[in-house]
Amino acid sequence: MSAQSRSMVRLKLRGKKLADLDFWTKSDPFLVLSRPNRNGLGWIQLRQTETIMNNLNPEWKILYIPMGELCDNNPQMPLLISVFDYDSNGQHDLIGTVQLTLAEMKSLAETSSPARILNGEKKGGKLY
Repeated sequence: MSAQSRSMVRLKLRGKKLADLDFWTKSDPFLVLSRPNRNGLGWIQLRQTETIMNNLNPEWKILYIPMGELCDNNPQMPLLISVFDYDSNGQHDLIGTVQLTLAEMKSLAETSSPARILNGEKKGGKLY
């Protein structure tokens, strides 16, 4: 096993001005990180953050993931980040998604630039 495949990626993600999808309260966001399925069909969920209740500007706990698991040691592999509004009935509402490579995430982090998440044409907020 190479040193690169054993190296850990540390992802610290936070949302800003996320869409409010709840009627009486604010959204209860959680984030799902996925990668392309190795067979080329769809996405495989890798990690899910905790749910942060009533918060449109959440700061999730750090996600640690081996680079080999995350992107087969390819920083140009597209990754899917999806943000959902938790609902107790299990029918979680999609706030928005964005596809980014690990290289793009690193560049955004270095410049403190946001990634915009979208749900179709609707703006879902920003991720940092």
